Amino acid sequence: MTAFNLSYRDRLRMTWEIVWPLLALDLAWGMLFYVLLGRTESTVDTAYHLVTFFVIGPLLVRRMLRLRYSSFRVQTLRGGRDVEAGYQEAWKAFWLLSWRSTVLMLVSLVPLSFILGKITDRPLSEYARGASGNPFVNALGLMAVDAVTTVVFVPFLIPAMIRKRYRGFRFEIRPEEPARAAAASGRSSGAASIPRAAPPPAAALKPGGKKRL
Repeated sequence: MTAFNLSYRDRLRMTWEIVWPLLALDLAWGMLFYVLLGRTESTVDTAYHLVTFFVIGPLLVRRMLRLRYSSFRVQTLRGGRDVEAGYQEAWKAFWLLSWRSTVLMLVSLVPLSFILGKITDRPLSEYARGASGNPFVNALGLMAVDAVTTVVFVPFLIPAMIRKRYRGFRFEIRPEEPARAAAASGRSSGAASIPRAAPPPAAALKPGGKKRL
């Protein structure tokens, strides 16, 4: 199995393992910062997004790489040896997904603005200028745009992320055998499940020790 043999459903699940924790974290941050604390300082918000980009994002990619999926898993190799994906490997994979999805999103804005202009007679820039003055509502809009673009574009970038030869390491798709897990779980209870031979009935033996015909 290679990276290009992964179905769209598998690639979408890998993408979702990154998207939903980030979306939940962004929503919790927006509720805390804008609603509960009533803060609007851009410096604090910028610091949060930097931590998300350089720390949380790579950690979620590392989690995604270490997960075992229904029919495959992603193995990290360094120097030809199987290793666990660390921060360095996860950061490079996260960076590849981030900048390529950003480029695709920016390219898609051109036809999107054209389509909106034809349908509503208002280009995309008009919607941006008409954004709400409520910072929490604006943050919700940015969260939605980021989540949608990630779910749309990243599944198509997963094969390139796995196939790319990084400096010092690479990823490889390994098939996961369902029978192996079942055999491992049954091995522990195998001794208890072996039926014992029942002793012959006492009436089947004569007092002299010979079997009665």
